[in-house]
Amino acid sequence: MRLRGIYMEEATQGQETMMVAVMGLTPDQVRTLCDSHAHLGVVEPSNFNSPGQVVIGGEAPAVKEVVAAARTRGARRAVPLAVSAPFHTRLMRPAAERLAGDLDRTPVHDARIPVVVNTSAQPVRQADQIRRALLDQVTSAVLWEQSIRVMYEMGARQFVEIGPGTTLSGMIRKTVPVVPCHVEDVASRDEALDVIFGQQVR
Repeated sequence: MRLRGIYMEEATQGQETMMVAVMGLTPDQVRTLCDSHAHLGVVEPSNFNSPGQVVIGGEAPAVKEVVAAARTRGARRAVPLAVSAPFHTRLMRPAAERLAGDLDRTPVHDARIPVVVNTSAQPVRQADQIRRALLDQVTSAVLWEQSIRVMYEMGARQFVEIGPGTTLSGMIRKTVPVVPCHVEDVASRDEALDVIFGQQVR
């Protein structure tokens, strides 16, 4: 995760990029607006967060034009995000290329429980599928809303958010019927595993 973050931040250094959360339009409306402004530069949906909220990212001039068009189409709000790069867009290809070698050298095992991949919103278990997903998510949009719906359909009735803040829990509550969402601000991987599995993992 640390190297992935470094690579993604460095991928567009020196370029004028941005990400904006657009509220009040459907995913198809946002996709259409991005496609119709692609001649201005890279602009893509990067996160499908919850009903009525889609984040777009890319080169700043193109993103700004899409935001302006979104407002004329009825978007309720458009909130610029304080991020260092247009994550989960094709501008992250240099980061994916650097990460590929690291993943090749990293042991990945088959999962004991299904892992819902946020680039496809589908559960996977095989190590090669997980490795591929870790690489794909650098440049592909995050299907968060769809992933939560799939997990709910699979029987998930309790969600744990690891890390500071409650952003993901709020998105979950907007996406599926009310379910318990627990927030745990942990300092280490082992603490996170303890929260998830309810036991010491060393």
